[in-house]
Amino acid sequence: MDERILKYYARKDVQQAILALSKDREVGVMYGLQNFGKRPQIIQYTSDIYEFAKEGATSFHVSEERWKDPLQLKAGLSRKQLDELRIGWDIVIDIDTNFLEYSKTTAELLVEALKFNNIKTLGLKFSGRSGFHLLVPFESLPPTVNEQETRLLFPEGLKTIAQYLKMMIQKPLSDRLLSMSTIEEMIKSSGKKEEELLIHGKLNPFALVDIDNVAISSRHMFRSVFSINEKSGMVSVPVNPEQVKNFSLKQAKIENVDTSIHFFKTAETAEAKQLIIEAFDKVMKPAYTAYNQKEEENKKEKKYDEYQIPKEKIKPEYFPPCIHLALKGLQTDGRKRAIFILTNFLTHMGYTAQEIEQQLLEWNQKNYEPLRDGMIISHVKWHKNAGQTILPPNCNNEAYYPSMGICKPDNWCSKIRNPVQYVRYRLKIEKQNEKKPRGRKPKVKVAKEIKKPEANETE
Repeated sequence: MDERILKYYARKDVQQAILALSKDREVGVMYGLQNFGKRPQIIQYTSDIYEFAKEGATSFHVSEERWKDPLQLKAGLSRKQLDELRIGWDIVIDIDTNFLEYSKTTAELLVEALKFNNIKTLGLKFSGRSGFHLLVPFESLPPTVNEQETRLLFPEGLKTIAQYLKMMIQKPLSDRLLSMSTIEEMIKSSGKKEEELLIHGKLNPFALVDIDNVAISSRHMFRSVFSINEKSGMVSVPVNPEQVKNFSLKQAKIENVDTSIHFFKTAETAEAKQLIIEAFDKVMKPAYTAYNQKEEENKKEKKYDEYQIPKEKIKPEYFPPCIHLALKGLQTDGRKRAIFILTNFLTHMGYTAQEIEQQLLEWNQKNYEPLRDGMIISHVKWHKNAGQTILPPNCNNEAYYPSMGICKPDNWCSKIRNPVQYVRYRLKIEKQNEKKPRGRKPKVKVAKEIKKPEANETE
């Protein structure tokens, strides 16, 4: 028995922090590097942690999901049985890399991305080796998403959010890593080949910093806060999200552990509503292809080619009613969703990032309660750096136009499924009308004279 580890887990402040995170969760106990204890386990009292430590426990792991009764879990349960036991799940983002500075940079960008998506209740902790864990509590999520109970959307909900965040930070992360190291240095330090790091000549940052959204599955666990990492001997300590770039490994040494920083916090409002809605829209729904149709409809109707960005700006007179209404300012909630809609729509109308920023800053002053200008500038910057062009959500997306009170269809709307397609359709019809000949009288066909039959002829 390592007396140093036993003494550490005897600390009441450490026990209380681990117990607080363990509530309603399945607990996994590690005994050394490879021996994982039987599952499921739970921690009910602070004294349980010390008792496990006396038996040789070196670290504690907790589930991302929250359960009615974790002890009812067992191998082989069906999806339905797991759904009946699950009461929720936290958004846990795992940054995995061998390079601490790369990890800190990734964590910093993820914190920025989450804050941009209105997340205020956020926990960040060092993994104990060279990575970080971010946590947004289940209480931040809305009760339902796309008419489904959010508690049932595991693991696909977490996978989708993780993928969405990866898409948000990919380009800025690539730029940051390249400012820190050359490709040659990355190859040498990582042991990876050039073709593993580059895709079409551009750095794939996730070849060096993994944010794994594939391995997430039911009963997936992560290292508990203030738990020791067997490989490094360091502790998984909380970090102030605003100070991650200043994090030092000294803070994670057993003798330096400070429990005054909290990792798990409970949200008072569904502040992650925008995050999960946009994640599902961008990752799960084909609304970001040129033309969104159900699979059955695709077999019957012609698919439209991807909408090309015009070289010259399209006049506002061709915009659909929802965009005109949105540009007048919102008198109800939905300002951030409007930014998302307008940014992607105006991009497809040929507006530059600078023009979009100016348009949104003017629009913001028309809202019932203007957002911070910095938030708009930040969004446009993210949009520009992402290097991707996506369509605004489709017209039938209840989370956007209808719920925002800007869906007021005109005669053209019945023929389209996306605001961008509305403009394309109108321009197409106008072009066809211009090609029609004007000023010419239509030719009138004259019926030939019908010869009457002679008397000796039969009809």
